[in-house]
Formats: sequence, structure tokens, C-alpha cells
Amino acid sequence: MRKLIWALSAVFVFMFCNCSNTPIKNIDENETKNMVGNDADEHGCRASAGYVWSNLRQECIRIFEVGSSFIAYGTNADSKMAAYIVLNDDKSKGELYMPNFKTPFQLNKVENKKAVDGILIFENDSAKIDVVISGSKCLIQLNKNPVFVQQIDDDESLYSKMNGIE
Repeated sequence: MRKLIWALSAVFVFMFCNCSNTPIKNIDENETKNMVGNDADEHGCRASAGYVWSNLRQECIRIFEVGSSFIAYGTNADSKMAAYIVLNDDKSKGELYMPNFKTPFQLNKVENKKAVDGILIFENDSAKIDVVISGSKCLIQLNKNPVFVQQIDDDESLYSKMNGIE
């Protein structure tokens, strides 16, 4: 029994001595670029944590926390893709984040302007984007065709946020 204890002790001592001679590996710059959580953009926003830079708010935001979500409309209705509109503090401008577009579209609030389908509330003339209230729906239209929709009876809807009903 004593020989077995001495043999096991010698094995453990050999294992620990062998490990202590292993040099510590230095991490080079290329390895740190690929590390999870090390993806801050030029503004310090971490995409891996869901943050994007908002020019409108001048801060890193999570669009799914501060924006109003819209689901795909019409032939895209079964799609899992969503669009988000983020408003500035006085609700005079918005940013529209749509799937497949790298940068958001800037939206300007419109007062007292009718649209074919309802009341126009935001627009971006150069991109031909309109945000229209039609009945109990809020529609994002591209070239006058609805592409995303939102029910306006929800407390998180764009309509509620614009009117301070949150």
C-alpha cells in the first residue's frame, strides 16, 4: 500500500512540474479582433450585444428596446423580418431601420397631409418612404406600396409613442 501511495505521489509531482514549464501564450492583435464581445464600432457600439449607433439620438441604442416594431406586410407577411422606427425626443424626426439595409433612413414628421390610404405622418422624399396611419394600422410604404404594418392599438405602437400614451 505504501508503494502505491509513493507511486501516485510521484506521478502527481511529475504532472505539476511538467505543467509549470509551459510558456504563457501571448495573444496577438488578430486573435483579439475575433473575440466575442470585441466588436465595438467607431462609436463604441457593440453589435454582439444588439447595439447600433443612432445619428438621431447621438448614442448607442438597441432598436428593439427603444423603437416601434413593424411586421412584414402582404406577400412578405409570413416573414420573420421586422422594421423599427426610432423617434427623437420631440418626435419631429425618426429613423427607420429596415432589414437588408445597412444604414437607417431618416424620416421627417409631416403635419396635415393626406395620403391615398390615410394620413401621412412621416416621410423621406428621396427614398420614397411614407409612414401612414390607415384605420387601426400604421403602414410603412415604399413607393406607395405597404411593406410593413403595425396595429396602432398597442401601447408600444408608433402612434402611442408619438402621442405620449406609452
